[in-house]
Amino acid sequence: MAAATGNVVPVYVDCTSSESFSDLKSKYDVKGYPTVIYLDPEGKQIKEMGSREASAVTGEINGVAKKFPGRPTFWMNSAKGAATYAKAAKKKVAVYVAKEDADPIKVTQTLSKNLADRKTKLAWTWELGTAKALEARQVESAPAVVIYEVGEKETDLKMLGKVQGDDPKLLNEGIDEILKNAKK
Repeated sequence: MAAATGNVVPVYVDCTSSESFSDLKSKYDVKGYPTVIYLDPEGKQIKEMGSREASAVTGEINGVAKKFPGRPTFWMNSAKGAATYAKAAKKKVAVYVAKEDADPIKVTQTLSKNLADRKTKLAWTWELGTAKALEARQVESAPAVVIYEVGEKETDLKMLGKVQGDDPKLLNEGIDEILKNAKK
């Protein structure tokens, strides 16, 4: 199953609280948990997971991934995954800290559109801006982008800088400034 999941981008959304993500629960008609829904890059539902058997799930994932072969995402599944990739590719890690109630599909669409070539210059991951995430990333509020350099081990991340806000122009300028200063 690990090989199959490399072809899709899992987005985990905790909808167990009645107040959390009510718009997503309504949009995708979520009635119980866990619910796994396959979406296209624009957020349109392709199908809901049928079987819970590993071989059937692998087949479903591979089938869904084949429908969109030319649309790779720039997101890594976690900061650790981004760091592993960044180290091998000699890139920096960028963590996008989204607003706590952000719609994952809209975040992906917006950043894909607004980041220009910065998508390929960095290894990207994102997380919801919970109090714990804001503290860990040393940002006051979300949205924000925090850029890291990977040390000797993937777990050794050195913060190079951060940009807060969601204005695309300021976000891109801030990222460029951090990368420029990192070269010095």
